[in-house]
Amino acid sequence: MNRHGYRNVFMLVLIALYVAGTGFIVLYGARFYRDMIARSNKNVQTATAFSYFNNRLKQNDMRGSIEVRDQAILLFKESENFILVYEYEGYLVEQNSLDDEVQSDASQKIAMVSDIRFEAKGNFVIVTFKDVDGETHTISYALLSEGATS
Repeated sequence: MNRHGYRNVFMLVLIALYVAGTGFIVLYGARFYRDMIARSNKNVQTATAFSYFNNRLKQNDMRGSIEVRDQAILLFKESENFILVYEYEGYLVEQNSLDDEVQSDASQKIAMVSDIRFEAKGNFVIVTFKDVDGETHTISYALLSEGATS
């Protein structure tokens, strides 16, 4: 092979290495991006649930306005209506209604969580749930009013 032949082969090898390296970087970047988005979505769902419970419990922290039913339903009694909070099909849902009965078709999805449990202990409301990865989270909220009923 002459000198130009070696140069052509060398250039083809360099181009092949460049294409392979570029492909590897693109594939690795896509995987990194996908994993980052998945972690972000998990964090958003968990943070949404924490924020929702924190705000809803603070907003309704009045004597006799919070009730826990069967560790599955958190009921807020407002002046003319009820707000029921429970799990439905893997989501934390909220239902506003005139009565205190669960009507799943009238509920609004809040966050993707599962195995929600509510517990009233004196002036504390304890909320336990699992996130999309199955990790258990617990919120213990101290009520300023006379506490919740169960």
